[in-house]
Amino acid sequence: MPAAAPRIVLLTRAAATRGEGDSALRIVEGLAARGREVELIRTTPGDPIAGAVIRECPGLDSVWRHPFALRTLGHDWHNAGPRVLVVLERGAAEIGLSLAERHRIPYLLTVDDFLEPGERLRVSRGWCRGILAANDELAHDLIRNVGLPARLVHVIHPGVETPDPRPPAAEPSPIVVIGAAGPLSLDGGFGVFLAAARRVIDQGVDAEFIIAGSGEDEHELRRRAERSKIVERVTFVADAGDDEPFWDVLDIYCQPSIVPTVGRGLRHALARGVPAIASDVDGVRGLLEHGVTGLRVPPDDAAALAKAILDLIADPVLAASFGEAGRIRIDRDFEPDFEIERLLDLIDGCLEPASA
Repeated sequence: MPAAAPRIVLLTRAAATRGEGDSALRIVEGLAARGREVELIRTTPGDPIAGAVIRECPGLDSVWRHPFALRTLGHDWHNAGPRVLVVLERGAAEIGLSLAERHRIPYLLTVDDFLEPGERLRVSRGWCRGILAANDELAHDLIRNVGLPARLVHVIHPGVETPDPRPPAAEPSPIVVIGAAGPLSLDGGFGVFLAAARRVIDQGVDAEFIIAGSGEDEHELRRRAERSKIVERVTFVADAGDDEPFWDVLDIYCQPSIVPTVGRGLRHALARGVPAIASDVDGVRGLLEHGVTGLRVPPDDAAALAKAILDLIADPVLAASFGEAGRIRIDRDFEPDFEIERLLDLIDGCLEPASA
């Protein structure tokens, strides 16, 4: 560890508010609890956070105000000791690059999901000390398909709390509740989820379906529910995050993505012991082992998804075993303390000379 522990500057475009499963909030509190001096820069106003200096800089998101915000933001940095910048989301990658190069500070960049085919990622050759990927599959993709040097890419599993197991219901509900969560886009597979819901209902199953999230295709998904004549069985709610009411009512969780994904919703479902089904796409294979922690189905296949749902409904003992195995998996590999300790190792390494 360096003789002088670095002051840690975190950058996010999110508000970092409690109750949304926010990674910024988790990391700020984890670092502060270990006695580190933390400064959080965010472009969206949010709640105060104990143990951190907060700077709200909406100008960083403005084309016209960005240069001025860059100049004024770090005016007191240069004489205040060593610093390391940690960019907490890919959406802030360009802002982080600008801050690092203008103020000449090393930085780490979190890449929190797969890039689109052909999409590139700009990093500072002089100041970027590492790319933080959520899982091994994403790290491999960044090296193989995006072309990042392997020495720069590090895997840090996001910390996920595993609540106590849900007590068994005194009497099983006759209505099965099936949910899916994430940004509402057709690439997220929510259209497939709705088509599978129609098939499940056609089999005479008394089921309700919940879709948690927001996004550009929400109106189209609502129209599809209406056209499929299942609108009375489908409820749209706000982003789930770690919101307990959403997870507590679910009997089955589906991650129906048709493109690679890190499976944020899937992690939360597994942590709570909710039996899960996921598309067989990059990013979730290492998280959900078919037949052990859940079921994987071909992507964009409503019939296969519906069959998997019906199989879990028909075999509650198997479903419960998947839920318990999922909890154990998350508890073992996604411990929040492991995330913070791994991040601290990389932060301390940032003050060492960059490799040639």
